[in-house]
Amino acid sequence: EWGKETWIDVFTSKVGVSLAPMATCNIVIEFQVPLLMEFPKEVNYELQIEYNNIHRKLVDRKIPIIYDSSMNYWAFGE
Repeated sequence: EWGKETWIDVFTSKVGVSLAPMATCNIVIEFQVPLLMEFPKEVNYELQIEYNNIHRKLVDRKIPIIYDSSMNYWAFGE
């Protein structure tokens, strides 16, 4: 099974997003698997973001995200 024990960098974007304080931004994730492949029960991935905080200090964060396909449930955290 590919990628089961290894993180794979699958997408990188350097497009800037300007948000007002307390504003939100949507992120869309699309999974594409071969038609006959069974979708995994759990998909783990990590979102890395960089932003300037309120004090104009650059913050670099990695946010782990888990999708459980059997429950259609998303979980994310630090």
